[in-house]
Amino acid sequence: MQRQDTWAQVGGLFTNLGKAFKTFGVGFCKLLPRLGNRVQTIAAYLLLAIVLLYAFIVQGFAEAFVAFVRRSAATLLFPSAIGDVAEF
Repeated sequence: MQRQDTWAQVGGLFTNLGKAFKTFGVGFCKLLPRLGNRVQTIAAYLLLAIVLLYAFIVQGFAEAFVAFVRRSAATLLFPSAIGDVAEF
């Protein structure tokens, strides 16, 4: 393959992927009103879980969250380690 063909293939891939996501999204949104409230709620929670997993795993927020929890636990367990602890 030549370089021009490679870039054309990559462009076509992203174009087709975008069309597929759009078609799926439109179809899913049209399907939701026909389903009951329970299924809509489950779908909303599932979508939220997928977004949170994406944020934590792919974007690296898991490391920041673990560091925050460790700092918080260390602060709660050993408050004198902070340095400027007000005496009561």
